[in-house]
This record gives sequence, C-alpha cells and structure tokens, in this order.
Amino acid sequence: MKRSGPVDSRHITVLLIEDNPGDVALIRTMLSGTRGLPVSLQCADRLSTGLERLAQGGIDLVVLDLNLPDSTGLATISHVHARAPHVPVIVLTGAEDEVLGANAVWAGAQDYLVKGQVDGSLLLRAIRYAISRHGLQMAAHQRALMDDFTGLYNETAFLSLAARDLALASRRGEHVLLAVARVEGFGSFVDAFGAREGERALAEVASAVRQAFRETDLVARLGGKEFGALASSPESEELDALLARLRENLRNVRPRVLTLRLGAARGAPSALHTAQALLAQARAPIAEEPISSV
Repeated sequence: MKRSGPVDSRHITVLLIEDNPGDVALIRTMLSGTRGLPVSLQCADRLSTGLERLAQGGIDLVVLDLNLPDSTGLATISHVHARAPHVPVIVLTGAEDEVLGANAVWAGAQDYLVKGQVDGSLLLRAIRYAISRHGLQMAAHQRALMDDFTGLYNETAFLSLAARDLALASRRGEHVLLAVARVEGFGSFVDAFGAREGERALAEVASAVRQAFRETDLVARLGGKEFGALASSPESEELDALLARLRENLRNVRPRVLTLRLGAARGAPSALHTAQALLAQARAPIAEEPISSV
C-alpha cells in the first residue's frame, strides 16, 4: 500500500532499474549527497528483476531506463505500470532519445531526465514533484478530483494536471490549445424541459468535447455548464483540426435548442504558459456569436 504524508516529511525508497553500472553509480552518488529529503536507493539491472522487487511493495518511485536487456521502448513503462500502477515513474533517456522520453510522459511517466544533463538537485526535485503529481492523479482516479456526473476531471484537477502538460509542451517546443465550451441559458432549458433532460443535455455536451480530443489530451468539466480541453502538438494544423472537430461536435449536440458558445486560446512553441492565463484567454471570446441556438 502506498504510504501517505507530505513528501518532505518521510523517507523515500527509490527503485532504479538500470543496467549501466556507471549510470547506477552516478545516481547513487547524487542521491547520497542530497539534503532535506531522506532517500534510499535500491537497484535492478533487468526489468524482470525490477518487477519482482515492485511486487514486494515498499517502493515510492521508480527511475527507469527504457532500454534494458529484456525490454526496450515504451513497452518498458507499460510493464511497470501494469505491475505497480500506484508507483510514479521517472524515465531516463540518452540525449539522442529525448523524444522517446517525452513520449513516455504521455504513456504515463511523471517526467523524463536526460543522462549527462542531471545533477543531484535536479534529480531530487524531479523525485519530489513526481511523487506529489502522482498523488494528485491517484486522488483523481479515486474521484476526489473527478466530476461525478460526467466522469471528467473537475477544474481543480484540470489546473493541477495542466501545469505538467504545459511544461512538457514548452520543453518539446509544441503549440498548445486550450478550448472552452459553455452552455448558455441552461436554467431556462431546465425550466422548459425538466431536470432530467437538463442532465442528458450536459452529458451530451461532455461527450461531444471528450470525443473531439485525443486520449492523451486533458478534458474537464470546469463548472456546472462549462467544459474545457487542453491539447498540444508540434503542428499547429493538428490543433486546428481538433478545434474544428470540437466545433462540429457541438453543432451536432442534441437537443438543438441548447445555445453553445466556444472560446479558444493558443500558446506559441517553447513559451511557458500558465493554465490560468490560457483559461482566461479562452473564456474572453465566449461572448461572441453562439455555435448553435434556437
């Protein structure tokens, strides 16, 4: 069972799955010199050995090389998640595999670090943040940060998880898109058609937003009548296509008597954006012409 408590107040056990003795020695030296966060390191030089250790419990975080003698690529992180979904993972990559590391984040890793570009301070910070972020995600899966009605993240979870996604997009030099869809006149709709029809209408809008985006994109119910989505891509045209698909999905929402408005904000590659700022920008144009109305 995963231990609780603030990260800085408890002992952390890290499992390093790495077959290069030099990298193992370097990470051991980095962690032995850290202050303020007691960390112990356990090591495995094969994925199979690491999975056996994970099955025994007591591991707070895994530092994982994706290229091991018995497993390579993103399948490596999939095996770790299947064995211990409650344990956060930081991926180690070579400079030539940085794209693979970033893709590993989309596959479920909390972060990736490039070998030769890591010092003790960076490693310790990555461990602390990975454990904290993973705790938020686990809480979300336990519905603490979920909207019970739609099954989407709520605004608290959206803003927390968006911070990681935006930081990753900045590191990868990707364009970002934050879109907001709002149902207008919902109170009048409920008065006319009843609460049950109102619930069905909101479920229809939630489905339209979710289906417009990819599985890796962040989608949330931001309030009673508002939904948001965050996506990133190296190609701005891909984000254009997502926004167009969202607009089309919203046009097709039933019943047609709903009034739906759409706003969107864009972020330039390599710029570090905050979710709050992009959300404010996306909400600003919502007062424009509605997508569909009576």
